[in-house]
Parts: sequence; structure tokens; C-alpha cells
Amino acid sequence: YRIDARGAVALSNHTLKAADAAAANVITAGSGVTGSTVASGSVQVSGGGDVSANVTSQAAAAVSGTNVSGNIAGAVVTVSAQESANATVSAQGAAKISGADVGGSIAGSDVTVSAQNSATATVSAQGAAKVSGADVGGSISGTEVTVSAQRSASATVSAQGAVSVSGADVSGSISGSN
Repeated sequence: YRIDARGAVALSNHTLKAADAAAANVITAGSGVTGSTVASGSVQVSGGGDVSANVTSQAAAAVSGTNVSGNIAGAVVTVSAQESANATVSAQGAAKISGADVGGSIAGSDVTVSAQNSATATVSAQGAAKVSGADVGGSISGTEVTVSAQRSASATVSAQGAVSVSGADVSGSISGSN
């Protein structure tokens, strides 16, 4: 499917489904997007306003908007918000989430969270977890964990391997092999 709207896209109480694994499915809206989509192929949802969507893809899933929320799952997941990204993200591979503020629950093989202001998410990575922001909080776990805060890093950090936490103020619980 390909939906290109100048205004909002509202899927209401329906779920848009696409069975073609080779298809690149796209929803583009000049303002907000709401609703659900399930696809065998890749999914890209972008809105000029808020995006509150449940997106499930067996391939790559990319969601962007002013504020992004909902449940987003795929083989590889990218979420980009101009303001707040507060979603439940589940990736079989890499998950990359960015925004002015990032929250929610994020899981993947390798997880990267980049916030201009605060990153207060629950992050779980089977591999590397990298979280950065002016202030970093929440719970962060992975094989290797890197937390970079410009101001405050106050988080529960757990790594099976190396762990690195930096910030002007560092507090919380930190465990790792180094």
C-alpha cells in the first residue's frame, strides 16, 4: 500500500494489512497519523504532526513525526520524533530511537537511543545498548552498555560485559564486568 495525504491519516478502529513481503508500504501525512498497520514487507509511517500508531512489520519499520507513540515492531526499527518519542519498540535486529525526549520501552539486538533533552526509557539489548541525552534515566541493560549524559545520568545500568557511564552528575545502580 501507499497512502499519501495532505492532511491526517486516521485508520480508526481498523488495521491496514499488507501480505506482500517484497512490498515497501508507506503512509505519509501532512499532519497526524493514527491507527494500526501490519505488513510482511517494510513499513514507513511519517506524519507532519503527531503519530500514534501500532506498526508491525516482518521487515524494517520506520516511524517519524512531531511526537511518536504506540507499539512499533519489526526486524529493524527506526523511530524519529522532533519532540517526544514515547513508544513500545521491539526489534529483532537493531532499534534506533531519537527525539528531543525519549521514553517508553525499547528492545532489540542492538539499541541506540539519542535524545537532545531527556532519555528516560527502559532499554533492553541482547548486544550493545547506547543511550545519550542531556539527562539519562531509566533502566538500561545489554551485553555492552554506554550511557552518555551532558548533565545527569541517574539510571539502573546492567551489562554482562563492559559498561561506561558518563555525565556531570552520575548516580543510580551500575553493574558490569569492568
